[in-house]
Amino acid sequence: MVTSEKVLEAAKEICYPVVLKAVNSDILHKTEANGVKLNLNTESDVNFALSKMKGISDYFLVEEMITESVAEFILGVTLDNQFGLTITIGAGGIFTELIEDKTTLLLPVLRRHVSHEIRKLKINKLLKGWRGSSMGDIESLIESVQNLADFVESCSDSLIECEINPLIVRSNGKKVTVADALIILKEK
Repeated sequence: MVTSEKVLEAAKEICYPVVLKAVNSDILHKTEANGVKLNLNTESDVNFALSKMKGISDYFLVEEMITESVAEFILGVTLDNQFGLTITIGAGGIFTELIEDKTTLLLPVLRRHVSHEIRKLKINKLLKGWRGSSMGDIESLIESVQNLADFVESCSDSLIECEINPLIVRSNGKKVTVADALIILKEK
């Protein structure tokens, strides 16, 4: 995280293209607040994006733009009054609400349950190499869900909600990348 004065310096340390994200705890969904600018290929692109976001925040993240993606997932953790903490897996990124392709797991989760639930999703077709495209790194996706479940169980007393969106699934063997995450903890 850097101040607006350090954004260009941070961008120079990363290979273009880059992503610029506003950091503001009052903004839960950065894209809806115009707090995310993608595919910034030059210093002038970064400057222009920064000028559009200055009213949103004084702090920013400058990140590498992941250009090779098979699918984007959402991993969400919510506290259900009846079942306790649950993990939702589904189509992520900008398609989360549009496609509404998701499934929910109760804790504790087993690897085979995660694998089974992913196979039931429509977005699973992308992971299998839809129409000749690259297959996704399904093992890394399953491992990410399992790691999130382990995290949730380790801090279940203080966790209210957690969301990773998007979790970018790359080609088989290239792992996954967390592009954005939100964690809400109980006040002490």
